[in-house]
Amino acid sequence: MASRRTEKIESLLQQEIAAIIQKEIKDPRLSGMVSVTRVECAPDMRNAAVFVSVFSLDKIEEHRETDLEVLNHSAKYIMFLLSKKIEIRYIPELVFKIDRSIEQASRVIDILNRNKKKT
Repeated sequence: MASRRTEKIESLLQQEIAAIIQKEIKDPRLSGMVSVTRVECAPDMRNAAVFVSVFSLDKIEEHRETDLEVLNHSAKYIMFLLSKKIEIRYIPELVFKIDRSIEQASRVIDILNRNKKKT
């Protein structure tokens, strides 16, 4: 279980990373709208997994993978910008991962709605 301090840092990182992606990352390969859903830091705060949800109108998996590659390629730059905004001893090494929980929840809701219509 994460400590209160870790939770606060994860929340702060989530907010700042989301703002940086929205305002600073101008890579034309980003095809969808990227939302940072959560950040999970390692206990030593040296590494952090950044979970993102990518909303794309075409919903093509390869576009999501491209978006993920762009974000992981931009990780060092994002870390640099974080170091200018946040005063903590170490800016964690960032690894971006796709968060599929929103998709899964949407599928469950669709199934429930279809079952409701049948009854």
